[in-house]
Amino acid sequence: MLTIDEIKAIRENPAIYRAAVQANLEFATRALTCAVAKTPKQNRFQTLSEALESEGVSHMWNWRPIAYGETVSLTYDDGTRYGHYVSVYRDETGLYERPVHYRRG
Repeated sequence: MLTIDEIKAIRENPAIYRAAVQANLEFATRALTCAVAKTPKQNRFQTLSEALESEGVSHMWNWRPIAYGETVSLTYDDGTRYGHYVSVYRDETGLYERPVHYRRG
């Protein structure tokens, strides 16, 4: 904890003030980064679009609707020999699970 005299000295010297502000900014950035990294992933989504975007695979989907309690899987032709597998489940309440996806072969 800084004393009032130390705070006044920091404010009077622009170089020290900038360094103190930069140090506080770096500390806050590290703290926020750690907090975000510890946040668990969301696994259920209200819409199919949200679920697909969570894994960055919306461009692979053929936009076929999914019924309640149904799993839909497809193989996206990504130019590789066997393609990219994508599977999405919609539960009985209408929520979509985070898609499972991986390169085949």
